[in-house]
This record gives sequence, C-alpha cells and structure tokens, in this order.
Amino acid sequence: GLVTGKAVGNVTITATSVSNPSVKGTASIAVSNTSIPVTGVTISDKSFTLVKDATKTLTATVSPANASNKNVTWSSSNTSVATVSSSGVVTGVSAGNATITVTTVDGGKTDTANVTVANAPPTQSETTTYTFSTKGWTATPANWQSMYPANGFETDQNYLRGMQVLGSNTAYGNSPYFDNVKKVIFGTAASGSGAGTYSAYLVTSSTSNLKDGTQIGTDVTVSKPGATIIERTFELTTPASGHVQAIIDATSNSLYLKYVTIEVATPINYQGEADLWANGFLESTSAGCSSQSQSTLSSIWPNLSNEYNALAAEVKAIIEGSTPNSAGSEVEQALARYVFIVNKYGFTAFINGNPASGVHDTMHNDKQLAEPLLILFSVATLSLIPFVYKRKKRTLN
Repeated sequence: GLVTGKAVGNVTITATSVSNPSVKGTASIAVSNTSIPVTGVTISDKSFTLVKDATKTLTATVSPANASNKNVTWSSSNTSVATVSSSGVVTGVSAGNATITVTTVDGGKTDTANVTVANAPPTQSETTTYTFSTKGWTATPANWQSMYPANGFETDQNYLRGMQVLGSNTAYGNSPYFDNVKKVIFGTAASGSGAGTYSAYLVTSSTSNLKDGTQIGTDVTVSKPGATIIERTFELTTPASGHVQAIIDATSNSLYLKYVTIEVATPINYQGEADLWANGFLESTSAGCSSQSQSTLSSIWPNLSNEYNALAAEVKAIIEGSTPNSAGSEVEQALARYVFIVNKYGFTAFINGNPASGVHDTMHNDKQLAEPLLILFSVATLSLIPFVYKRKKRTLN
C-alpha cells in the first residue's frame, strides 16, 4: 500500500480483494514538483526527570505528516546538566534543570521539553562487626592483618575486654578491603588506671604501615575510662574505599579493643522501589479492571495518586522513563494499565511523561478504540499476575 511519486501527474490507485475481486477501493493521487512545507513539530514528552547518567529518548513529530523535509536538530540549553544527541537521546549530567529544543530544518519550527536531573542516589548504611579472639588480630567473621600484635588477650570471664595493649606499647592491624567506608566504631575498655589513644585510618593495603593513609575522624584520648565496654566513633566526611587500620596506643597500664564495626554507604535500589510501586498499582487495580468497574477504580484513585506523589524523584524518573507495555516489565505493565484507565474513565493523570501526555491525548481522541483495548489489556495483564504481592517498606539506618 506504499505509494511513491515517480513523475508529475495524476493517478488512480485501485485495491482489489483477493477473495472477492468484485470488491474494490480507489484513491486519486496528484504528484507535483511543489514541496510540502513544514508547519510545526511536537516533542513526545514535555517534562520528565532523569537520574544522573540515565538516558531517555525523545521523539519529534513533524507536521504535516507528508511534509517534504522532516529532518530535525536537537539542542540543550544547559549541557552541564543534560545533553541531547542528534537522534534525541537525553543524558543526565549533573543536578539541575535544562530545556531540550527540537528545530525543523525546513522552516525552523521548534518545540521544547523540560528535563530535571536528580543528584546521585542517597545512601543507606550496612555494617560489619569484627569481634577479636586472639591478641594477633584473629577475628570473626574474618581475620585482620596483624601489623603489630597486642600484648595479651582478656581471658577473665568477668570482663572479656578483648585484645590487651600494655602501657608504652602500640598495636595496630588492618581490616579486609571495603568500598565506601563511612564510619568506624571501636568497642573499647581499660584497666583501672589505663590511659592512651585510639585512632582509625583508611589505608591502601592490608600490609600498610602505621598511619600510612588518611585518618578517619580524630584521635580519641582516654584516661581511666573503666572496665565497661565503651564505643568510640570515627567518621569520614565523604565515604572512601580502602582497608581500615585500627590503632591502640597505650601510655599507662592497659587499654583493650574488643571489636571494630565498619559501616559503609551503599546506593538505594531505586529500580526495586519502582518495581514495588508497579506491583502495588497492579494489585490495587486488578479487581476494578477485571470487572471494568469505574466506581471501584474511582474509589482507590486518590490513594494511588498520593502513593505515587510520595515516591522519590529518582523512582519517578525510572517509571516516567519507561514505555507502557502490557507484556513488558512490571513497571511497563503498570504504566500500560494506568494509561488505559485514565483514558477510558477520564481520571486525573498523576504520572508525568509518556503516560500523561502523548498516549493520554491520543486515546481521548478515540473512546471507541480505548474500550476494547482496555478489555484485552485487562485480561492479558491479569494473566501475568497469578499471585498477590504485598508491599514491603524499606527501613533505612
């Protein structure tokens, strides 16, 4: 059915049914040398959010559809925040806002989209505690490299204070390697007149020498703190990677070190949060979609809107950067159902990007098309969810 103009003139195209040759259709086409000018251009997504280093592909629709030259160029108002390629791929560079502009080669028609780039993900904490069992830095769950052993190890069942360092002695050991060390905690104690200093460093090797690295926090000086275990905390301003070096410098009597806890910073799993939202949305709307009950869906729509609005910007960026697809991922399935519900029942849209713009407008232009598609979508999507998923809340340290 693709018609290509070969020369100036008029032609009639006839389509004939193979099964019934008496059934025909015709179309009259005029071919001319006059080019058809561009009258406008529209970007698919007017506003969206990206996480730093994430990408999103924009599409430009040139009008009219039969314009002779449909070529376009792309540009960004702030390339330090977001860049855009010649094919419309937007990449988040750093936190901030930028305007993406598409311009037609013919006529210089333009349209714009606003992009917000979010900072690198915040962090949640994970900890590992090493409890020592000998004066030579033997520990559970893993041994440390003993650079200088302690003088002894507490065996008195009334105290169990760990490694013992006598006055005028220094003991130190290096931990296994850690990414993104954030905080170090010593479990310390002393004899009745014990005094000295505890220090923590981040070093590059398990065999690094004394203080051959970056100090974590500041020295903790103690004087007769007593036999009870007291935690001493050392923190880095910015998480860094390496081996933790624990130092016990006793100046009089005895200092003890029972355990060391290392806390690291790890990225939050925003994709997991997006999947949780998708599962919750699909579960919440399954009954209303299967029965096509507008009242059922209407009663839960405000809560669904509130839940979505409460999501982190980074989670929304993942959702809004996805494409509605009833046979796709969990997020894509949820978006597909959302689009059909909004357009069939006219509910207020609360998701920016694809679902709330181009697809939304197109579906409203053809209600008769939307209704049978919703029925098919409901059956197809429900078949993909044979279980009930209960949402879990993340507890941050």
